[in-house]
Amino acid sequence: MAYIIKVTLEDTHPPVWRRILVPDAISFQDLHEILQMAFGWDDYHMHNFTFPSRNIEITQKGEEGYGNSVEEDKAVIDDFMKECKWIRYTYDFGDDWCHKIVLEKTDMEYQGRSATVLKAKGDNFMEDSGGIWGGEGDNRSPFYIEEVNAKLQKQKISKKKSSKQALDLIQIMKDLDSLKSSKKQFRKDLKDMLQEYLDSCEETIENVKAAFFDKDESKRIQMLIQLHEYAWMEMVNQGTENFRISINFHEPVKSMKDMLLDFSETELADYGQCLQIEFGEKTTEQRAETIVEAFAENPKYLLYIFTEEEFALLKKLFAIPYRRSYEIERDDLDVLSKGIVTGVLDVETSNRLQNKTMRIRFASDAAGLIEKNTADEIEKFYKEHSQIFENLSSLLMTYSMLEVKTIGELYAETFGQKLEAAELRSCIYLRICLAKGARLITEEDTKSAYLAVPELDTEEILSEIKEYDVTVPYKKFRKKELLSSAMGFVDRYPMWREFVAYMEEGYDITEEEKNVLNARTFMSVQNGASVTEIRLDIEQEFEFDNVVLKTEFWELLTDICLNTPIPALKGYSRAEYSKLTGRKPWELGLYDPDVLGEDLEENWLYGISLDQQYELYRIMKKDKNSALDVKAVKKIVDDATVELVELKYMLAVAYLKNEDMNKAERLLTELYRETKDEGIEEVLSMLHEVKQQVGLEYGWQSYSGRESRSEWDKPMGEVVPFRREKEKIGRNAPCPCGSGKKFKQCCMGKGIYD
Repeated sequence: MAYIIKVTLEDTHPPVWRRILVPDAISFQDLHEILQMAFGWDDYHMHNFTFPSRNIEITQKGEEGYGNSVEEDKAVIDDFMKECKWIRYTYDFGDDWCHKIVLEKTDMEYQGRSATVLKAKGDNFMEDSGGIWGGEGDNRSPFYIEEVNAKLQKQKISKKKSSKQALDLIQIMKDLDSLKSSKKQFRKDLKDMLQEYLDSCEETIENVKAAFFDKDESKRIQMLIQLHEYAWMEMVNQGTENFRISINFHEPVKSMKDMLLDFSETELADYGQCLQIEFGEKTTEQRAETIVEAFAENPKYLLYIFTEEEFALLKKLFAIPYRRSYEIERDDLDVLSKGIVTGVLDVETSNRLQNKTMRIRFASDAAGLIEKNTADEIEKFYKEHSQIFENLSSLLMTYSMLEVKTIGELYAETFGQKLEAAELRSCIYLRICLAKGARLITEEDTKSAYLAVPELDTEEILSEIKEYDVTVPYKKFRKKELLSSAMGFVDRYPMWREFVAYMEEGYDITEEEKNVLNARTFMSVQNGASVTEIRLDIEQEFEFDNVVLKTEFWELLTDICLNTPIPALKGYSRAEYSKLTGRKPWELGLYDPDVLGEDLEENWLYGISLDQQYELYRIMKKDKNSALDVKAVKKIVDDATVELVELKYMLAVAYLKNEDMNKAERLLTELYRETKDEGIEEVLSMLHEVKQQVGLEYGWQSYSGRESRSEWDKPMGEVVPFRREKEKIGRNAPCPCGSGKKFKQCCMGKGIYD
């Protein structure tokens, strides 16, 4: 047996990772040696293994750890892999090379005792180069998978057993997980208590009003305290914060050229590219002088960089006398950011008595540069350009990545306005690129330039583009569709709204956690990730503890990955591109073939063939299923080499959509007896309610099977769905009886609150 793990070097952009097959029953010391070879390390420095949110460490041999620890030669990976969502391997405590280890699958057939790198992305980093953010210039060394695997094959690893100390650590992990679950319930209970308090605050306010005029001073003070608590709770409940930064203005000490000399060579090169300047062999000082001269000749460059509101604020800030203060809002911080990247101003920050303050110094020659733009010129410029900037931003947000040479054509076709080449470049480079709203990427082979939103994995997308039909033109969007990009992807695409609703309903997550999850998942889809990869990523944080949640989640992810436009397909979704070219969706990365055919139970529906996955999705998306649909699902179930509960559940759903309630009920009952699955139990309960309603409509006395089977085969006409008169109680909600238990562990199914 072997494990297939994905090891990612954290904080790398584009990501650097290795997918490695490692034999079972190896020690963490063996795993350390494998990782050293896989990432090109020289084993000069110390290392350890740790586990997220746990005070547990696996140390190298001969070293003492913090908290609960065990030496790596005494701990076997097997049990730890199964108990942990992921493991962190840190090498070199100076440079802090952090590797994230995730178990993707188990290979039950593997008999070898050597590790193998199955797939890899990104070159190695150099030893002692300063870490991810350290080092100047090229700090990479080439990665050759064949050479690494040749070394790994020479390493024959014998099977090991964990020491009692290591087994005790595993038990500690289980205890911590149990405690974490208890804490989560406690937080939920506390949240409910706070909500009850907020609900009572209206009464509190009325009492405060009366208390203000009470002669009893102590009573009045107590009521004021209650009012303060109410206001604080309101702020927490709404998640709002009064964000203001105090700015202190000081005399200039540097010119714009001096400020530019503080830029790195890369920053100056990027700046020159945005200004469309060819530096050639110029020195750093000459480059800075060239940029200053370009602004002196073209003061309107500032108008391209700053929005109308930002430029007005910039002028206002510049006019404030030295040693005076000004409070700036969160939304106005872009003015300072753009001022810094332009070389117009410099900012120092401090934190005194928890009050955020900034010290600003404008460039000594910035005044003349700003004042060269007269009021009439400013008004005329923004009147002519504001819509252009908005349109270009909409293009980029819709496509996420565009070949620069196509932007002008797409703009003219969509908005009916042809822009001169120089004007277009100024709008793109100064308004979008210089302000870090997009990155300018050059493809090495063709030298084609691309404009891409900052978060994209452009290296991966460029490699995907080569696999598709390059002759296919960019998708044409209507003007209204492009301008709607400002709404955000959740509001634009119905499947994303369904995804958000699903996560909100199933999990107790904060607004911030939800936004982070949505953004991360959307970028994964944009980068071309498969349903499988996204599922594995989300599973690291959320558990899908019943078959209904699992299958619904699979269907949602497939829907998202199939119908969301992606950059590699030039703005088409996989579904649209499939119709356009005749290629099957899974040939476009919809499903990942690396995890197919083995370990069906661990991989849910992903263990069946690509054709079968898409066939299941197609059938499950229908509101009604024909007899042929049911037959197709049944064949998939019969052909599977392992009995998979998820497949049988989907067959039951097909029966329901075919209005064959008896077969659905019998199959669901069989599955519940085998699994005691909560999701199946809830579906069975709902089915019984619907059957009872239909039975009463037709004069049937029961649905227990005493009536003839043929009765259920009769056409039922339009089935009126069962609707609850009372609000449904979630199975994980506190039981209304007040026992303190979850509803599913108490009164659920007893008919008390039905």
